[in-house]
Amino acid sequence: MSCRSQRPFSHLQGAAAGPRLGWRQPSPHRRLLPLEVRRSFTLPHTLPDGAAGAVHPGYVTDTVPSDPAPAAAAPRRQRPQQELPPLVDSLLSSPSLERPEGTDPKQLLRVMEAFWAAMKDGKAVPAPSVVKRQPGTRLPSAPQYDVAVAGGTLGILLATALQARGHRVAVIERRRLEGRLQEWNIGRGELGRLVACGVLTQQEVDACVTSQFGPVRVAFKGSPSLDCGPDVLNCGVSPRLLIETLRRKFLEAGGELLEETAFKSAAVLDDGVHVELLPGRQAAPGMQPGDVNRPMAMAAASAAAAAGRPGTGSSSSSTSTSSSRSSSGGHSPHSPRRSITARLLVDCMGHYSPIAKQLRGGQRPDGVVLVVGGAWLGFSPERNTAADLLHTFTDSADDQQLFWEAFPAAGGQARTLYMFQYSDAHPSRPSFTQLLDTYLRLLPQYQGVPLEQLQPQRILMGGFPCYESGPLQPGWDRVLQVGDAAGAQSPLSFGGFGSLVRHMPRLVAGVSEALQEERLARRDLAWLAPYQPSLSTAFLLQRAMAPRPGQVVKAPASKTSSTPKSASKQAVTQHAAGSSGGPAAPSSQGAGEGRGWLPANHVNRLLRTNFSVLRLLGEGAMRPFLQDTLRFWPLAATMLGMLLRDPICICRVLVQLGPLLLLRWTGHFLALAAYTLGHTLLSPLRPLLGARSWRFRRLLDALEWGSGAS
Repeated sequence: MSCRSQRPFSHLQGAAAGPRLGWRQPSPHRRLLPLEVRRSFTLPHTLPDGAAGAVHPGYVTDTVPSDPAPAAAAPRRQRPQQELPPLVDSLLSSPSLERPEGTDPKQLLRVMEAFWAAMKDGKAVPAPSVVKRQPGTRLPSAPQYDVAVAGGTLGILLATALQARGHRVAVIERRRLEGRLQEWNIGRGELGRLVACGVLTQQEVDACVTSQFGPVRVAFKGSPSLDCGPDVLNCGVSPRLLIETLRRKFLEAGGELLEETAFKSAAVLDDGVHVELLPGRQAAPGMQPGDVNRPMAMAAASAAAAAGRPGTGSSSSSTSTSSSRSSSGGHSPHSPRRSITARLLVDCMGHYSPIAKQLRGGQRPDGVVLVVGGAWLGFSPERNTAADLLHTFTDSADDQQLFWEAFPAAGGQARTLYMFQYSDAHPSRPSFTQLLDTYLRLLPQYQGVPLEQLQPQRILMGGFPCYESGPLQPGWDRVLQVGDAAGAQSPLSFGGFGSLVRHMPRLVAGVSEALQEERLARRDLAWLAPYQPSLSTAFLLQRAMAPRPGQVVKAPASKTSSTPKSASKQAVTQHAAGSSGGPAAPSSQGAGEGRGWLPANHVNRLLRTNFSVLRLLGEGAMRPFLQDTLRFWPLAATMLGMLLRDPICICRVLVQLGPLLLLRWTGHFLALAAYTLGHTLLSPLRPLLGARSWRFRRLLDALEWGSGAS
């Protein structure tokens, strides 16, 4: 192996100190977008193979019409694409990067850029209509399944638990059901919920844990690091091993797995749900935002189709899978399923679910967590033992505060490094290309290792929306959203695996009992997606760490940061000069019309104050906060302590947030108090009355999770 392949950034030593190249002038006839996104005759939520970008289904982008097209015989001139910054281009071209056959990291970046540009553009289009109610209509025969789970990557968790309880379950997965290489981080104790739900045995859980580390710390610029205590995101789970284990157990229990089969639409009838499917190659005509962070599954699906294998594989051995299904109502690979029927449809398709989009009606998210990062080789295993849960070493710049996370991976052989920021969908927010460029420039300073000594294994990027209103309520009978599709994650986290695991006991018991008692009406399913003030109160903290455009005082060096080029120059200049403000955040391209009034260290000062109070209050206050679960008494004590410790900073926060947001948050805070009181008074009655009333059991669950007592 050549030296260059070993060190993908070695040829760019010193590149950060020079000007960035390749940013071409836009055509005078068109508006410049972060990515060339044009109208086409393809579906707006797909990206045809080879296309430059994808359009988010809730938004459209357009271009300003140029001069009339020349004669048909003349070839159509293609618009040049912007070249990537040198560091980003080198990263995405690195031979050590996870690059399954059929995927291109640069194409994945273009997909996310188009999705993000369309969301920031904010031109809402009518929400997709994929679920329809047909009252007075019944299925021609009994439903084939009790539950159809759309979305298998995390849906397989719930599906396996329900199948083990005797329900007939089918999982619909538009790609291959295969876990990614990069680990999922979670507290070791939280994995015990999978054992309690009957999903896995303790031995199977232990086999899926590939990394365990400590201490886990938080640190903010200007203050020493603070140990988070035991069992807070202190282990890494291999998604590949976990999903393969769940897949095997699900099939052995009699479940049916429909891979390379996409959800198309659903008709809700009086006695069940008729689900239309898109099988085979029709299921995935192009990359979508949901594919960006799971290229292994996407490439496996493409390879299977190219090799002529069936689009409904269900285990490592397609032969044994076909035989196991044929005896239980399965289908031949030569006659792919076009539809199935079930008593209940569970939507586990994540943030980009078309069902959730229909329910939200094109609503823009109240906040967005922008994340870039990846897994890297090149760290010493002896030193790669500690993790950073929340870390800052720069102040806010261009109305953005950058946060970092770091976790040992692969038993210390690799390290997972994320850079993220709490944001919104304002047009001035940076592109993913800018975020990646800043990530690569600041990573050596964060870890103290030259970039050319590291090898990228995998890259991650995402924009995770969050909503103040909490979990999405069901819109129809017999259709339920769970996980990220329901918006059930904390606005302070990325959602996903950890969020679903925390809710598994409630979901498994609730869905299983709803099936047994035929409580599948909309009003009954609403008890399985209850309002949770413990999540809604966290939204105030998210907004406090996400200054609005124009709120932060602009440093002199950022006055000219109106382009990606000048933004990177600013970061390099401040880094080389060792300025007190630290390296700049990616430019927000003209964010904020005024001079700003919040000091650059505002967010860091707020967090230093917050964690100094949490440290005094002890582990009972610290642990729920770090696990994205707010409880009334620790929250009230923390807020009072912060006000007494730094009243100037807290007064700035009140002005920063504004009266309307504070008024809404006060309602959530009072609800948190009521839920805490209700849980304290009613939970002792569960052994006495719980067995008699399904709704009373769900009420107790809502109070337990809504108060943060879970």
